[in-house]
Amino acid sequence: MERNLMFELKQLELLGKAYRPKNPVFKRNLNFTQVHILIFLFTHEDEDICQKDLEIETGLKKASITGTLNSLEDKGYIIREVSSDDKRRNHIVLTEKSLNIKKHIQEGFYEFNQIALKGFDDEDRKELFRLIDMVENNLKGGMSEADF
Repeated sequence: MERNLMFELKQLELLGKAYRPKNPVFKRNLNFTQVHILIFLFTHEDEDICQKDLEIETGLKKASITGTLNSLEDKGYIIREVSSDDKRRNHIVLTEKSLNIKKHIQEGFYEFNQIALKGFDDEDRKELFRLIDMVENNLKGGMSEADF
């Protein structure tokens, strides 16, 4: 039977979600989306980040991001502050609790990459991500804005 890209991508997604680094921060009931958002916020600490930025970064719908932010806020990892420029916008701010686990999350993602890409040289990695970009662009080209 010929391999199917959709099934292969789903399997990789499941393996990625199931993988838990030995690092204790991944035992704190943070799911992959929550960690993805925290990583994005860590890398943009000096910027005013709002929900729309996260929708663009993750590709998730507004309702999904809202639920994830609510959960992160309930757990004490972020707070939302009303923008002084636009009262309809909230800026997402990292708390001391999230900053305390920043290094552990970054180490966990580094560890994951090391394991997942074991045996890949620099050329292999470049080629893998080039091909992933091609698949992503092909899929985006076959969708309308309403699909996002």
